[in-house]
Amino acid sequence: DRMLVHFSQIDHSVLPQDKFEKEKGIVLEELAQDQGRPGYQVTRAFREFAFAGTRAAKSVLGTEESISGLKRDDVYAYYKSRYVPNNMTVVVMGDFQIPDMMELVKSKFGTAEPGDGVEPFLRSWPDPPAENLRSMANDEPRGYLKAAMPWPWDLYDPRTLAVDLLVRALAEGDDSPLGRELRGGEQPLA
Repeated sequence: DRMLVHFSQIDHSVLPQDKFEKEKGIVLEELAQDQGRPGYQVTRAFREFAFAGTRAAKSVLGTEESISGLKRDDVYAYYKSRYVPNNMTVVVMGDFQIPDMMELVKSKFGTAEPGDGVEPFLRSWPDPPAENLRSMANDEPRGYLKAAMPWPWDLYDPRTLAVDLLVRALAEGDDSPLGRELRGGEQPLA
């Protein structure tokens, strides 16, 4: 219930200027820290490879230049146009009764105004790369494996979220079934 209450406040944010500037500083710090991590470098290189020529190839956090140049009013307008019910997916996990949960979700989101139609982030899946394998050296004793697989359906098909969650459960993290299998069944190092 607490999580849903938090999300129900989305349409009431005011984004004060002083907090906006503070958050920009925090994001810039996170970006600097991430750039020093090999895992971040691998993920960035993978996105550039798998989504070449699309907006999805760019870093989710942005760049130092793009973050530094942000204006509060531009971010607020973006936020108000996109953080609306018709652009959201609610994922609920746990032990609950479906009718009760549906009523709770409706009570939290049901009165929020839908937004105007916005341009989708991507209209369709990008063309697959000409080469389907790329290796990259790093200075860590650990290796990274990233894979991009074409879906047999449209980009915004509802099954995409379910498959993404399944792939993450099976393959993300050192203790995932795929992670253990790649280490020959060994437990991750503490």
